[in-house]
Amino acid sequence: MNQASLNPCTCGDPHPHEVATRRTADGYTVHAWSDGSLTWALGEYIRGSARPRTPEQQGRALRAARLVLDLLGFFDSDELPAVVAAARRAKGDRSSTLAILRGERGGRVSGLVPTWTTLEADRDGKPTLQVWTLPRMTHPGLAVWREKGLYRVMREMPGRRGTYTDTCFTARNYRELATVLETIRIKEVS
Repeated sequence: MNQASLNPCTCGDPHPHEVATRRTADGYTVHAWSDGSLTWALGEYIRGSARPRTPEQQGRALRAARLVLDLLGFFDSDELPAVVAAARRAKGDRSSTLAILRGERGGRVSGLVPTWTTLEADRDGKPTLQVWTLPRMTHPGLAVWREKGLYRVMREMPGRRGTYTDTCFTARNYRELATVLETIRIKEVS
């Protein structure tokens, strides 16, 4: 089945064409197409973006793409594949998509997966200071610093991107850190 056999756009053009352009929170350009697919500025598909082959797939892809465009400005480019996947899994439903992004499943909150960035290392290359920037949907403006066996929750200073101040939340191990993060987690997003 070729792309021309999909439902035509409201403009009447049966072939896929760009219908919207938006920017992520960190300034990357995203294009939405009339068939529901999403691409970066140079035409590369965003990981997880739909490539519909039937009119039914196209309808689902368009609903998900519209939702992604609505939420796009709140996320950085590295977070976008997760937003696309959540929108597709939730079939374009906004509240379900936000629940998936927050990690809610059946009334339970799933754990966060840390992605550590090494800021300092000793002469042997062993990390001495690492930072994990927490997801903005659940912990806006927060990061965890891991140094000398301690985890410290830090808050980004307003107007000073990349500059953090201590929140006085500390933990000695990952289990304590998980408890602290659950305590300060945003439960509802309006």
